Amino acid sequence: MRMPIVAVLFYLLAGCASIETDPARIQRAETYQPTPGMASVYVIRDMRAYPTMDLGVTITKLPREEGGFADTLLLKLNTFARMDVEPGLYELRSIPMTFSMFDQSPGNEVNLAPEQLYFYRLAPEQSFSGTVFFMDEVPAADAMGLIKERRMQLVTN
Repeated sequence: MRMPIVAVLFYLLAGCASIETDPARIQRAETYQPTPGMASVYVIRDMRAYPTMDLGVTITKLPREEGGFADTLLLKLNTFARMDVEPGLYELRSIPMTFSMFDQSPGNEVNLAPEQLYFYRLAPEQSFSGTVFFMDEVPAADAMGLIKERRMQLVTN
């Protein structure tokens, strides 16, 4: 019963993510300054993260009973997202838009500190059911370089 609910959730969210067009928001994301009192999480999806389908990225406050979803975005190829969240323990997860329970990647549990920047890159790995995506933490300089070099676009919801 849970999988149809997840499928409906992502179907509804599919139209919610789009390329950011507000120059001020784009400039803020590309200056890499943390938001006061918040943790700033960047997730990048470059050409290395195949296939071409959209990938759902969720950040969930833990324990789940207290927080639920803090943010959910869909990333296309050569895009990145910035999510500003309250400090605390979170799970980061990538879910391909195939709605298969076998495609869900294990989440990364991370303790996010205030006024810190965190950078993750979607990384594909083959499994018995196909490709699953992991969120690999990457050095800030590498992530910033990829965003600039590949002219990635900022995604918002």
